[in-house]
Amino acid sequence: MWAVLAAALLAILGVVNHVRFVRSGPDSTWAARYFDTDNPKELRNLPFAQLPGAVMLAMWAVMLAYTRVSGQETWDAVMGLFLFASFVFGGVAVKRLYRPPRRAKP
Repeated sequence: MWAVLAAALLAILGVVNHVRFVRSGPDSTWAARYFDTDNPKELRNLPFAQLPGAVMLAMWAVMLAYTRVSGQETWDAVMGLFLFASFVFGGVAVKRLYRPPRRAKP
C-alpha cells in the first residue's frame, strides 16, 4: 500500500514540476540551474526528464495497485506488458538526463 502511495505522489510531483519548468521564464531558477556549469550534467538536465519519469512512476503505481486484486490470468499478462512498457519511459528519462532534446533547451 505504501509503495502505491509513494509512486503516485512522486508521479504527481514530477508532473507538477514539469509544468512549473515549462511555464517558467528565462529568469527562473530552472534556467539558472541549467546554465550553471558548476552543477553536474544530470542535475542541470533533470527538468527535461521529469515528465517521462513521472509517467513511468504513474504506471508503476497502477501496476502495484493491481497486485492487490490480481487473479485473472489475462489481466496479469497485461500488467506484465504494462510493466515492461514503463521501462520505455524510464529509458527516455535517463536519455534526457544526458542529452535533452534541442527544442526543449532554454
